[in-house]
Amino acid sequence: MGASNPYTKYESTVKNDDKWLAFLKKFNLTQAQGKKMWVDFKRMDKKSKGEINFKMWSNHYKVAKEDLGTMEKFFNSLKRDRSNGDLIYFQEYACMMYDFTTVGMDGIVEWTYKMFDSENTGNITEEGFMEMCKMCMGNEYVTPGTPQNRKVVMLFRELDKNNNKKLTIQEFRSAEKADNAALLFAAVLELQEKLRKKPGEKFWKGQQKVRETVGLGSPPWTVYEKGGNYVRPLKGKKSKKPAPMDKKKVGPAPNEREDD
Repeated sequence: MGASNPYTKYESTVKNDDKWLAFLKKFNLTQAQGKKMWVDFKRMDKKSKGEINFKMWSNHYKVAKEDLGTMEKFFNSLKRDRSNGDLIYFQEYACMMYDFTTVGMDGIVEWTYKMFDSENTGNITEEGFMEMCKMCMGNEYVTPGTPQNRKVVMLFRELDKNNNKKLTIQEFRSAEKADNAALLFAAVLELQEKLRKKPGEKFWKGQQKVRETVGLGSPPWTVYEKGGNYVRPLKGKKSKKPAPMDKKKVGPAPNEREDD
């Protein structure tokens, strides 16, 4: 592939990307630390195409067959550029992985919600909630008549404050303190712990402290998007003049809100 392929090296992957520099600066990251994230990405992008899909990601992290459904929802929640189909490119992946691996419990609750509100409607129906419980907790929690199912039904009624058979993110946040909801977030917490092993638990714990200093009001993808204009290079071709991304094709980050 040689020099015509910019995705064989970290330096050429992020060359002229002012957005990436803004992201690194905001979260006190060095280029060496950025490269660590790229090295992990490159292990999945074996053909140096500059992008990965769910199959590459799940093989890399050795996702168990029974967990594929839940993990595919998580992978899809990483996507911000909706124009790229089922593919995620490095900067997009790095920003969202940084987001997920540095949030606390409140962020885990919000991320779980976004995984099952894939269309960004702002509501999860009772059926969608049951799907969430099935994937995160097990079949017995959605099998009518079981003690586990009765707990889940009670939990939904407890969260559904206005009794409209739908949960907003504000209603769902109260699940963090609900007695029957611990298992609901266990799978996502376990995933966070697993993903922190690359490039390392120590690295991510340090970045979590930085994230707390910066504040959750500055989601990494939002920081990246506001960092300037950038067009990803094409293999063997020169990039066109940078142009702003079409905002209609960009989904909101799980904890995205404006800075105070």
